[in-house]
Amino acid sequence: MRLADGSEPGPVYFDVGSGTHMPSSTQWHVYDGRFGRPRATVLRGSCSCGWRGMAEYPLDWTTLPHDKPLYEAAIDLSGPIADHDAHLSVIRAAAVQLPAELIDLFSMKATTTDNRPPPDLQDRVRRLG
Repeated sequence: MRLADGSEPGPVYFDVGSGTHMPSSTQWHVYDGRFGRPRATVLRGSCSCGWRGMAEYPLDWTTLPHDKPLYEAAIDLSGPIADHDAHLSVIRAAAVQLPAELIDLFSMKATTTDNRPPPDLQDRVRRLG
């Protein structure tokens, strides 16, 4: 998402009164210009890894409500979502397969119910290292 000046906005902080914790969000729908928040002019796909999609999808503020949250507006998100899905496909294709023995160890750990590793787990991990 971008603002009118071309910059990508930082998180929006929500003042909930007194206290040390200030909730924040970087979700696309909080950049609606209400309550002193920045107003997005375009949407684009993004990922927590730092990737940002090249395609931009303009927000037409002449048709969007100024008094309601963006998530209540009929905004077509299919473009940014498709870009993000394509990014994830590239990541999945480049991912390295874990060794079968390591997958077995994770599976074994996941099946224990007392939160303690099986007796031979430490030895098997040492052998992998």
